[in-house]
Amino acid sequence: MKTIILGFDSFDPAVFEDMAGQNKLTNFSKFMDAGGYSRLEVCSPPQTEVSWTSIATGADPGGHGIFDFVHRDPATYAPYVSILPMKKSAMGEQFVPPYIAKTLFEEAASMGYPATALWWPAMFPARPELPVNTLPGLGTPDIRGQLGVGTLFTTEDEKKSKTAVTRFESTGKGRFSALLNGPQVQARTALSLPRCRSSLKRWTRPRRGSRSAIRRSNSALASGATSWKSNSRRDYS
Repeated sequence: MKTIILGFDSFDPAVFEDMAGQNKLTNFSKFMDAGGYSRLEVCSPPQTEVSWTSIATGADPGGHGIFDFVHRDPATYAPYVSILPMKKSAMGEQFVPPYIAKTLFEEAASMGYPATALWWPAMFPARPELPVNTLPGLGTPDIRGQLGVGTLFTTEDEKKSKTAVTRFESTGKGRFSALLNGPQVQARTALSLPRCRSSLKRWTRPRRGSRSAIRRSNSALASGATSWKSNSRRDYS
């Protein structure tokens, strides 16, 4: 038996029904004709992380523990991101699962069926003790342990009001170097910030007819660059 669940965030049934009636969504219409179609009742509150977790667990917010994007600590009233909770232990700060109910993926795995969850919200951190192949989606932090925070890597002098900017400095002909900040680590005295030095080599565009491929590095699409080849050196400190 094989079952595939496709999820589309903010999928409006009214818009779908209107477009399907105009024969504009032929592939979706095939699924509907083959298996049936019905509207689902929206959970309360109707938010992304709440709805996806309700689908995954079959429970309402009171059953799975996610009520909003922001929760508060009952002991201190301090707010925290609901889909990225953390706990402190002798080993330091650690991410913990944001939900408290069992998911349909876990149920399937416990029955002997292979289960895979790809980009499902609120599934971070992946849990090695569970026989579920997981690639978490919404709620997965970046390399610095934060959500929704990007960094612009560039060779130009740029300033952004809400985005961190890291400049690549020239270290030779066609070569550049910059520091890549790692996650904040809670030490005994203060927060430490591991860093990784990344070096890049600039490639020129191949001549017409050449079979050479242009490789692009997502972390190195700097201003004015035609293409880049990553040649990272990870010198952690």
